[in-house]
Amino acid sequence: IHISVASAKALASLSRREACNVVRVLRESGNHVMSSLVTEILLDIDEAEATSFIVEILTNSLNPSTNASSNYINQARLQSITKSIPLPLKQRMIHNKQHDGREEVQVCNLQLDTSVAELMQNQTLAEAALSCISRRIIQQSRTVEKQFCLGKTSVNVRAYALLSYFMNLGESSSKLGSTFEDTISAIHILSQFITQNFSRSEDQKESTMDEFYTLLLCTTLFIIVQISASTAFCNTERAEKACLECLRYILFHPVSMNTTVVAARVAIFVNKLNTMHLVRFLLQSTVNGIPVSEEKIAVKSDICHWLSSRFESRQLELVQNKVMSVEYVLYDATVFSEMMAQNDAEQSNGLDHIIQTILGDPDKCHQLVQQSKVSEFIRGSAKWTCRKKRPHIPLVLPLELERLSRKLWADLGSGKKVPSDFMQFVLQLLYAFSFLEEDPVSPFGINPRTFPLKESLHLLKHSDIVAGSDDGASMLYKTLKQYILHHCPDLIKKIERNQWLILDNETVSPRDCFVTPMKVCDAINDCMQKSTTDPTGVRAEKLFL
Repeated sequence: IHISVASAKALASLSRREACNVVRVLRESGNHVMSSLVTEILLDIDEAEATSFIVEILTNSLNPSTNASSNYINQARLQSITKSIPLPLKQRMIHNKQHDGREEVQVCNLQLDTSVAELMQNQTLAEAALSCISRRIIQQSRTVEKQFCLGKTSVNVRAYALLSYFMNLGESSSKLGSTFEDTISAIHILSQFITQNFSRSEDQKESTMDEFYTLLLCTTLFIIVQISASTAFCNTERAEKACLECLRYILFHPVSMNTTVVAARVAIFVNKLNTMHLVRFLLQSTVNGIPVSEEKIAVKSDICHWLSSRFESRQLELVQNKVMSVEYVLYDATVFSEMMAQNDAEQSNGLDHIIQTILGDPDKCHQLVQQSKVSEFIRGSAKWTCRKKRPHIPLVLPLELERLSRKLWADLGSGKKVPSDFMQFVLQLLYAFSFLEEDPVSPFGINPRTFPLKESLHLLKHSDIVAGSDDGASMLYKTLKQYILHHCPDLIKKIERNQWLILDNETVSPRDCFVTPMKVCDAINDCMQKSTTDPTGVRAEKLFL
């Protein structure tokens, strides 16, 4: 291996053209082949390409699908690299795990991808790459008022964030102290630029700067992880002050509703001292939402404890309370649901008002169904109600639900189209089911059989919003079906048994469904009814045969 590396270096040193050819051949063989050599050559001939390559290999190392597809890599080679990594890379890591509502520190080893292991093994090269990327970010911050290229700056910031995270697992040199301080100052300048030049209106849901804002926030926090974990910096106090000022500015100056939610989630994680969830959220946000498995998460210091000791809890609460309104819940109910699960139900009556406002308005219910986690929101609301002292009084009373049900099905019976308050009825029905599950002995629980459950399920399945393959509506249908199956299993069994009756085709083949004697009996009975869908008995005959 050493001879091969030396030969490749010798070829690359001949000319820029030969260096490009070496990089091309190595990259065509896969990014796991001599990744440190490719990085070293690219840093000499093309810093922009080197930055992109670093983003690629570090992102792929966090992607489970990419790792699964590269299992053919020589395992002996990977083991030899891992064994040769300096001791600091395998030292104790803080691994936050939920235990009885609190987090505890455990020891864990991070399994590095081959390409990342090679890069991190060469500490001098990793620091050189970090310094190079830092220099590019600083240069772009100095010319941001005259010329701002969002794409290039985003790649540099993303590379710095990922490289900082992986370098956090090793032992950093004292020379990086000034690098971090200069970089965080540049990030502060960039954050001020986007917030001042891309200011948002109150109702702007998204902005072109959302992704860049999130990258700046993640990079700032990863730098804080480095600073809080190291005692080698001679100017730690100045770096800490610069990081805290930058973080405070970014958290309090989001550029859209979307970034306000991002800032609120970070504030909640810090306030609840949930380091593992915070680091996972930062990694996923840095790599465009790619799921990050738990074994990929490891840090040497508890960043949440570190930040909470330097941030006033009131400041963090101000950030997270920005999303505690009806408008933000209808846009993204994630933070609201997390607050319901974590807060004291006796001291947060404002949440009840938000839930009642949404469930009492048909238009707001229709907006809420657009979210993928609408079912979690409704079930969380019922759990929130039942966490209070007894007697538990639901936010949707059974008489109100019965009144809405009678009105809805009276409109449908008179030949009207599906009313606008149908989704309101479905959400209230789901809330009533969830409340019944949480407190089955409550006098305010519903009797499920007093409601048109079968008809509601059928109408929900064939509504336009579910037909549009919306994740939230589809999950809403599945959740409601599970509740009906639990409380009224005979209704679901009958629906499944007669599923063939709702087919659009005139006839049905026995191969299209699993034929049972009961299905044949139902088919014969159906064709004998006045309002039959099979007046000639063709379907019953084919099903019988």
